[in-house]
Order: sequence, then structure tokens, then C-alpha cells
Amino acid sequence: MQDHESPYYGGMPTPPEHAERLFRLSQEAADEQGKTLTDIAREADISPQAVYKWRRGKSVRVKTDRAISRAFGWEVGSREAILAGGDPIPLQGEHRSPMPPPRIFDDSREQAIWDLKEVLSEAERLHLITALRQRDQLLGEVRGDDQDLGSGAAG
Repeated sequence: MQDHESPYYGGMPTPPEHAERLFRLSQEAADEQGKTLTDIAREADISPQAVYKWRRGKSVRVKTDRAISRAFGWEVGSREAILAGGDPIPLQGEHRSPMPPPRIFDDSREQAIWDLKEVLSEAERLHLITALRQRDQLLGEVRGDDQDLGSGAAG
């Protein structure tokens, strides 16, 4: 029996037609992107066997689910939606790799947010970084700082 704190998805029985639909939709998504399943596995940094298991609706680690979903061009949670009879949710914007190019931020807080890639989507991380910058700018204006504007004090 699987407890709800487990790092795995897929503890509930899945109707066979939903698992078959996941398999078909994931193949269509790969075909549309011109990717083989080996490409998907490489992009998600996992084995082709893990992709096959995921496509069959079998239990996988949360980290694996997220990486594969994004490699297929779907938002996290799409697999569960399909297995429940729903539809995948396309990634916002263009289809992106689950491993965006490394980004380095001067601000350690921004870097810490960016490094949460296993917890937050790229869009969520960028939103938090933008909110942090806006907060810093507002605090700077309240204090009379001009540091965020790149100008020194007038003399």
C-alpha cells in the first residue's frame, strides 16, 4: 500500500483505456516535436525504460514525472489529468526542454529561486524572481535608494 507522502505517483488503479490514451498521446506529442522516445529520455535525463514505464501509467518518482512531462511539452500534472480521463496541458509558450540552459544570477536569492527546478516550473521561478525584483525596487524607493536604477547619488 502506498501512502500519500510517498515520492511516487500512480498509486490508484488506472482504467486500461486511460493508460492506452496516455501511451497514444505521448507518442503523438513526441512525433509532433520530431523526437524519438530516446530523445525524450535523454532530455529528461532518465532511462528509456523509465519513459516506457511512465507512458504505461506505472508508478514513477515525482522528479521523473516532472521531467518527462516537460520533455513531451506538457505542464506538470498532465499525465495525471490524462490518466483521470482529461487532457494534457501544453507548456506555456514554446515547447521547452526540461533542462533550461543554466542561468547564473548575481543575487543569491534569485539564484536560490532559479535552482528550485525540481519544485517549480520555469514560469513559476521567473515569476518569483520578477516579484522579488519589484519588491526590492519598491523598498529602494521607500528608502530613497537609487541603487536599482544604476545611478549614484547626485552631488
